Amino acid sequence: MDVAALPDPTDVSHSERQLEEKDVPHTFVFEYVRSLFRATVHCDWPRYKLQVPDGTCTREYLVGKPLFRAIDMTGRGTRGYVALDCQTGCFVWLKDAWRASYVISETEGDTLQRLNKAGVENVPTLVCHGDIFNQATATGDVWERQHSVPSPSRRPSSPSPSTTLSASASSGSRKRKRDDGEPGSGSSFQRPRPTVRSNCPLQQHKHYRIVVQEVCLPLRDFQCGPHRQAATKPTPQLLHRDISGGNILIYPRVRRDNKGKNPQMVWSGLLSDWELAKPIDTVEAASKATQEERMGTYQYMSVNLLYHITKPVQISDELESFFHVLVYYAVRYLRSNCSCTQSWIDNYFYKYLGPGRAGACGQKSYALEVTGELRVTMGGHPLAFRSPMNTVLATILNSLRARYRVMYYDDGKAAELEVSSPPAPHEPPPAAPEPEPPVISSPSPNLAAAAGIDPAVLAQWEADWEAETLTVPGPTEEERKLAARLDDHVFMLAFLARQLANPYWNSNDRIPSPKAEDRKTGDVDAGARARPGPEDALGPSSSKRRRTGERKLNASLPARLHASTRRAGPKVGPI
Repeated sequence: MDVAALPDPTDVSHSERQLEEKDVPHTFVFEYVRSLFRATVHCDWPRYKLQVPDGTCTREYLVGKPLFRAIDMTGRGTRGYVALDCQTGCFVWLKDAWRASYVISETEGDTLQRLNKAGVENVPTLVCHGDIFNQATATGDVWERQHSVPSPSRRPSSPSPSTTLSASASSGSRKRKRDDGEPGSGSSFQRPRPTVRSNCPLQQHKHYRIVVQEVCLPLRDFQCGPHRQAATKPTPQLLHRDISGGNILIYPRVRRDNKGKNPQMVWSGLLSDWELAKPIDTVEAASKATQEERMGTYQYMSVNLLYHITKPVQISDELESFFHVLVYYAVRYLRSNCSCTQSWIDNYFYKYLGPGRAGACGQKSYALEVTGELRVTMGGHPLAFRSPMNTVLATILNSLRARYRVMYYDDGKAAELEVSSPPAPHEPPPAAPEPEPPVISSPSPNLAAAAGIDPAVLAQWEADWEAETLTVPGPTEEERKLAARLDDHVFMLAFLARQLANPYWNSNDRIPSPKAEDRKTGDVDAGARARPGPEDALGPSSSKRRRTGERKLNASLPARLHASTRRAGPKVGPI
């Protein structure tokens, strides 16, 4: 590990630039990847050899200090490592977590395997994944024994943890994981039965690891506005169902033109963490479990899903989540006329609007449902940037507002139709005699006179009331066309591609990054999970590749590599 952490003159810079053919080796390591690995190999942190299932085989990886540790008590103990493959000597990304085995769905590795097989770009490349020796939590079994009820059939107890494949430990992360079959078994596998009752608050989790090829940069490391657009271009095929800033990463790639020439180093977006993904054509209402614990990052969830928890996720909801990510990173990191970005972010992502609208956010829902504009303050000046970001946000927001206009109007019409046309019974009841029409008495002239109202005027009022019909103006044809843009990804992809070529982007439109001590608790850079609780008033805690310390892309050599500090005796850790 010490040797692998040493600087290598053959490593490639990840900065964007034009390349020569001679400068593009077949295999290489980015400088930032080796530097990140070097930063994790500290003498004061143990080193581990982790094992990950790979079909019928097992692969081994060397890791040091986790690059991120989620510390939430309610999470899944997720840790992320820049790992060294013992077999190939390559650097990879290894995620160690406890997945929710009671969720009936594919694991993240199964989903990535299908995406990679289909040739989908801008997603991680799966290396291997699997459960770790059937290690499962037993807290739910203890709860069930303490709250046991007579049952005609006894459920089997959860398997006790066997000998560990490694000495790895985990911390916490909030995102729910999926069920998994046997490693490498594809889509045909037996799913284990849950070992606790459905009303148990402590569901079973299994130890799970996944390894992917790409070691990425966080989205906050973008250099200018177009970088963020490239990173937030949506990928079709599947509904990700958890679009957030922490799941959109930056990965440098070598790109060529259509003729395979003119290589360039460019920063591209990579959408990670596909645990919650479902096929686009899967339309079903949210299950009871999903209603009780809506999965996803609530700050970036669509207003539609925040209001209607039973609705299935649609493509338009995914595109709206991309828009909210774009809004956050634009306001947070780009130059604009917003002088107090933290207050603006709090009002947009956190403001409480009353019963039934918790988590729906103030300016977020107001902009989408009412004004169709982003403003510095409620009723104040429009939010403005010094770049084409104004056009990007305004165009997408127009379609989103039109979508809500159309959706609410159509839902209201459907509700009226359902009330006015009840389903006919299978056996109609015997016809009842028609009731006599009600006799509508005319207003008493004496009452009108006592109130000082001319009977003729009162009669005219009544005639006007009878002739008046309450009509709500529906969406225009133009609004329906704008809303239809969000039915698929075609418009969004084409629009962002055109804006990337806009010559008016300023390479200096990013504001300096604030110091760590200046960051407020309301920062949603990493995101918080769904179902916000009281603690969300203080801001969410990160569960996305959180750094355990300041990232050191140019970290110095570990102390153990310097002769003046090298100590005799065995190395710390099991290797």
